[in-house]
Amino acid sequence: MPHLGEMLKRVPRDVIRASFPESILGMEISGVHHDSRAIQPGSIFVGIKGKEYDGRSFVRSAIEAGAALIVSDTDPQNKEIPWIQTPAPRKALAYLSDAFYGHPSGRMDLIAATGTNGKTSVCWLLREALVILGFPAASLGTLGASLAPRGKEKREIAWPSHTTPEAPAFQKTLYELLESGITHVACEVSSHALAMDRILGTQFRIVLFTLFGRDHLDFHQTVENYRASKWKLFTPEGRGCIDEVPPAAVINVDDPEGRRLAEALLGGDPSDAQGGQSWPVAAGSPLVTHGLTDEGHPWLRGEILEAGSHGLLLRVMWPGGSLRLRSPLLGRFQATHLLAVLSALLVLGVSGKDAADALAKSAPVPGRMECITRGPRGVILVDYAHTPEALETVLRESRAMADSKVYVVFGCGGERDSGKRPLMGLAAGQMADEVIITTDNPRREDPERIVAQILEGLRVTSAHHEVIMDRREALRSVIPRLEPGDLLLVAGRGAETIQDFGREKIPFDDRQVVREILLEISNDPAGRGLNQEGS
Repeated sequence: MPHLGEMLKRVPRDVIRASFPESILGMEISGVHHDSRAIQPGSIFVGIKGKEYDGRSFVRSAIEAGAALIVSDTDPQNKEIPWIQTPAPRKALAYLSDAFYGHPSGRMDLIAATGTNGKTSVCWLLREALVILGFPAASLGTLGASLAPRGKEKREIAWPSHTTPEAPAFQKTLYELLESGITHVACEVSSHALAMDRILGTQFRIVLFTLFGRDHLDFHQTVENYRASKWKLFTPEGRGCIDEVPPAAVINVDDPEGRRLAEALLGGDPSDAQGGQSWPVAAGSPLVTHGLTDEGHPWLRGEILEAGSHGLLLRVMWPGGSLRLRSPLLGRFQATHLLAVLSALLVLGVSGKDAADALAKSAPVPGRMECITRGPRGVILVDYAHTPEALETVLRESRAMADSKVYVVFGCGGERDSGKRPLMGLAAGQMADEVIITTDNPRREDPERIVAQILEGLRVTSAHHEVIMDRREALRSVIPRLEPGDLLLVAGRGAETIQDFGREKIPFDDRQVVREILLEISNDPAGRGLNQEGS
């Protein structure tokens, strides 16, 4: 167990300002927690005021459970236990967690992806490619924690429901991965985590920016706040590392926000630094920009040669290299994900050919343009699209893949940004022929209120639409209608396996439910018997 004095060396002085007796520096620490229920004898309890609960009110519970030290922004409430004051409890929690686990990120190659859309796909594909290339690798994020140690099969480990959990869980997972022999980790970093300082003190080898759109305004309030949170990953202050070696930045400059970020990092026009064989340098670290157009002067440029129901073929060029990249991923927009992963692999020293070969063999991302059935009686895709930009993008790709009608089944999550709901209704109505509105994860919000807000945008379009609140019944209603050449997109939940109704959480996997309905139809003599190739 580490001593408190060793841990405090990794905490900036402006985070731990108040003086404390030197006698406590030799104290052995058994853990760092912000939840009093997790306290064991010898733990540090950090009292944090949260959205729903004030952790500072659980100090007494932490002491009774055996806490050895309290860290809080309040004055000491008693003298029976050492107490350290901090003006920034969340920052203290992050730094102390990193220190307790021995700064695991500094002993591995950690690649972080942020952005509104694309984080999950990029991290999944990075892990897939790295494992194929022989690296012990893992991915962390929306799809959980998956690792593949050298010479062993991929397995899952416990991971909180958050995309990026609180610092104690995040650093513990990195430590466990390191102990398992993992050398490379691709992790999603959410805007919530950045705004709440969950990753402070973490050392990244590469930081990636995918795409930017509207999301999470229920938390951030404004687009400006949301943008500022994303940008924190690309600044030393936002990462909060002590003695940091600056990470390489990989940025999608097809996205206007990505171009702004690249220009800010370079302090000018990215085109000024794109000549020659080497990467441009921003703040002492490499900057690798990529894109499918010339607008952002990308260092690595891709061109889509083929895009269809069986995948993508790209031509990729960069100073000193070029290659052809084939992938089973569906949708032209996924070319951007491939370019991001290819850029990261080049930064890690992988040759272009080896990287392309690995990506060609990488399995598609679960619940991201995942094909459940493909055949003469139609195509059914499941995708996680849950923002207006994402839904519009996947429906545009669906339109390009369909020979006839495009159907979409979707809803919106409750207790989240309500302003995007009419925009998603508008996108669905503009891009699909038939729209079926249903429940997503209403949580504790009235599902009918959510649907009414979606309909505000949908009703200004000419698309035929209907509302079927039960998601299973919505799918059971639409699947038998599919004709040859039709395409059905089931959007919003992707690979999620639980539908959240607040107090009630029921098992529900769009992919599995679609397969069950297809089986029902095929076993029904009066049914349509839809082709189930790929299911």
